[in-house]
Amino acid sequence: MTAFAVHLPLLLMKLPLKSYDTNFHIFFASHYLHSWFDPWNPKWYAGFSQMTYPPLPQQWVALLSRILGLDMAYMAVQFAAILLLALGVYRFSLLWVNARAASFAALASIFLGSESFLVYSAGQLSTTSAAPLYLNALPYLFEWVRHGKWRSFLKGAVLFTAAAAAHHATLLFGSMFFAVPVLALVL
Repeated sequence: MTAFAVHLPLLLMKLPLKSYDTNFHIFFASHYLHSWFDPWNPKWYAGFSQMTYPPLPQQWVALLSRILGLDMAYMAVQFAAILLLALGVYRFSLLWVNARAASFAALASIFLGSESFLVYSAGQLSTTSAAPLYLNALPYLFEWVRHGKWRSFLKGAVLFTAAAAAHHATLLFGSMFFAVPVLALVL
C-alpha cells in the first residue's frame, strides 16, 4: 500500500516524462508498437537496429500502449517495476533475515533514493525493470542449488532470462554483487 501512496500519484502526474532517458524508451516502444517484427528503425540517425538494446521493457510499454497510450503505458511499466522491487527485496532478504526484517527491507525499498533517481530523474526503465526481476530470481537460484528443485531452476531461469532481456548490464554486474553471496550462503 505504501508504494501506491508514494509512487502512484507521482506516476499519474507523469513526472518521469521530464527525465533523461524516458523519451528514448518511449521512442523505442513506439517503434515496437508500429513495427513489432522490424528491427530496423529508420527514424533515428538515418536508421539503426533496435536489436542493439535489450527490448523487453519497451515491448511491455508497446503492448500496454494499445490500451493506455504510450505515456501512461510507460508509467504503468515503471510502477510494475517499483512493485516488483519491493517484492524482490522481500524475497531476497528472506534468504538472510526473518520475515519481519524482510518486511522492513521491502518497505524501505519504496523510499530508496537511488530508485527515485532512476525513475524520476534518469528515466532508466531498463534498469528499474531488470533489477527486480533479478532479485526475484535469486531465491530460486538458492532453492535449486541448495535443494535441487527443478521447478526452482525453471522459475529462476525464466526470471534471469527476462532480466537479461530487460537490461544485460544489470544482470552482468548484479551477478558479482548478489549471486556470488547467495552461492556462498548455499555453501
